[in-house]
Amino acid sequence: MTDNITVPWDVWADGEKRYKEYLKNKKTEPNYVTIEGKQVILKDWKDSQNRVNKFKKENKNKNPKTVQLTISSSTEKVENANTLANSITVSWEVWIDGEKRYKEYLKNKKTEPNYVTIEGKQVIIKDWKDSQNRVNKFKQDNKNKNPKTVQLTISSSTIKVEPQTATKEETGEESDTLLKSKNEDDSIIIPPNMNKGVETKGYYYCSCGEKGYSYGRWKVTFVNRCAHADDASHKYKSSKLKWSDKKDVAALEGQWTCEGCDADYCAVTGKEKLITSSRRLVKVKEVKMP
Repeated sequence: MTDNITVPWDVWADGEKRYKEYLKNKKTEPNYVTIEGKQVILKDWKDSQNRVNKFKKENKNKNPKTVQLTISSSTEKVENANTLANSITVSWEVWIDGEKRYKEYLKNKKTEPNYVTIEGKQVIIKDWKDSQNRVNKFKQDNKNKNPKTVQLTISSSTIKVEPQTATKEETGEESDTLLKSKNEDDSIIIPPNMNKGVETKGYYYCSCGEKGYSYGRWKVTFVNRCAHADDASHKYKSSKLKWSDKKDVAALEGQWTCEGCDADYCAVTGKEKLITSSRRLVKVKEVKMP
């Protein structure tokens, strides 16, 4: 079963940029491109590329205002884990990124994490080990070939972000939402009243494709710490964040960039802007544009 969505040019162009970054960094094509929280499989993304190129060729290199995309029902992300347990199916690249972070944590902390975060949701260690066993069995049965996808179990108790109502602050705004978040692979709690961190000066659209322009414009505060700060390769690098507007889209979008490793993060969701990564900044506070 398939469905079609129509997105603004800026949203499509951001997806195309991430597609090209992945191709450049990995020397291979991704299985899908995430747009507004849904995954467009590679075949359908290439179809959109062909239609965009045809339009530009016929219209003196002018960009279309919108682009239609095909979404297969089997590739939709699970947005809600309110049932006792849910299963999600992720690409091999997404799973192997989680496995890499699991091994880094094990090496650095000398103990196993409580969970591994995949696509914004937490897979508890028991279920992660089950996925490891299934991956190893598949490779053993298929001459060490990697599976294309891996199924993971998500328990309702492991939803990552829990909103809380904020008290009135100096700004006089009562619509703020303070977020209690857990660190990427640890169980460190960021207190709800913790307002220190980096904050955008204005209100911005999501730039990673997870939410899309329909989500609105937001002013968000994050803990001033790169999501890769605990990696062994980051040991002698700065983990502070610096701001950079996206000039090519009239600065309606923005991103935070790590001073040490140049990782880019969406100014709204905090998600790293690398298609295979599920790393995120720790969100402290968010305010929607009135």
